[in-house]
Amino acid sequence: MRLIDFDLLRIYINDIRTSRVKMFDALNAPPTPRFMTLQKNYWAMVKSQVPMWEEDIGMSHPNTSRSTPAVE
Repeated sequence: MRLIDFDLLRIYINDIRTSRVKMFDALNAPPTPRFMTLQKNYWAMVKSQVPMWEEDIGMSHPNTSRSTPAVE
């Protein structure tokens, strides 16, 4: 027969509850200024690359500044 240490079990359950609350708080915390800057710079870079990506896959984009090779 196996004995259960209920005091230890209670400690584990409290640790799990505490961890759950901390994770919930961390997930719902407002983004830091550094993260916001990184996010803004990332999307600016992506938007600036879209015309080149479209050109590379064969989509026409009239406002691209990338030069196309002359067809002979």
